[in-house]
Amino acid sequence: GPLYALIAVIVPIHRVLPVAVRSGSSCGLNINGKTSDQYSFRFVCNRLRIVNLQNGKAGTIYVISNLGSFGDNVFKVGMTRRLNPQDRVDELGDASVPFRFDVHSFIFSEDAPTLEKALHDRLSAKRVNKVNLRKEFFYSTIGEMEALVTEIDPTAEFTKTMAAEEFRQSLSSDDLYTSDYDADTYEDDEVGSA
Repeated sequence: GPLYALIAVIVPIHRVLPVAVRSGSSCGLNINGKTSDQYSFRFVCNRLRIVNLQNGKAGTIYVISNLGSFGDNVFKVGMTRRLNPQDRVDELGDASVPFRFDVHSFIFSEDAPTLEKALHDRLSAKRVNKVNLRKEFFYSTIGEMEALVTEIDPTAEFTKTMAAEEFRQSLSSDDLYTSDYDADTYEDDEVGSA
């Protein structure tokens, strides 16, 4: 609630400000080129923005799939309040699944929890896990998911392709791929040519 939000902002500031005071000046502490006053102000603003996002209802609904892990008829429909919803999808792809997820749609909503619940209610009969409702995976086809997203938000983009790059690459070879390629090391042949 509001008290927790206030504590979440004040406690970190309490840790920063005494250091500035101990340095002998309220603005004498230099952190990454910023004085303590500038640092504290930026810190407070960022904390308030995060608290407002966490306490607010705005967020993004995502529709994702993982062909290599679950097949072509299983989709995850979830919600995130992160400023970049792709961060959440990447996190899910790093956790306990062999391949990354493909994003089919991101739908921004001022009331994301309500929209997510409405989607889950519509898909309820197609739940993969009927015991743990926190598992947001559903049996469906790509066409059914596209129709549902279009019905909810006709302006939302929907990608029908299941790229499943890592999965398809894994199927295409018995050799292991390496990740030692560094794009910054190699120059583009097009750079500097007219």
